[in-house]
Amino acid sequence: MQKDTKEKSLAVRKADLENLLTEAVEHHNYVETARSAVANAQQVALFHAWQAGIRLNEMKKLVGHGNWQSWFEINFCKPFGVSDRTARLYMKIDTDNAHLRNRPPSSSGACGSRDHGVRPLVSFGSPEAGTTRGKAPSMTN
Repeated sequence: MQKDTKEKSLAVRKADLENLLTEAVEHHNYVETARSAVANAQQVALFHAWQAGIRLNEMKKLVGHGNWQSWFEINFCKPFGVSDRTARLYMKIDTDNAHLRNRPPSSSGACGSRDHGVRPLVSFGSPEAGTTRGKAPSMTN
């Protein structure tokens, strides 16, 4: 009788372990999907920060030396709620990656594709939160 009880106990534990294992793998798969989505979102954000920087640097050339700071504050930062620091970060991303401006678009055509080759300056927190860093390796995988 003790043997039957022990076998039933082992069978119950085995079933519990199988269920828990299945659930753990399922949650792991959700984690991987979410992690991938975050990485994609970072790439899209980086691409658009770079694109904004390209345009800001072009505007700076058109506005001219001595007029830029006030024009920039009045026409870009204040009306759109963009901090000076964030806008300058965009410009620096472009300046540090100017060699990529004339590169043909990726074959996927996706604006945030991982092969744009832009080198980030931030660890994608808020620039105001002090998350700026030095040049990081290219985020191409």
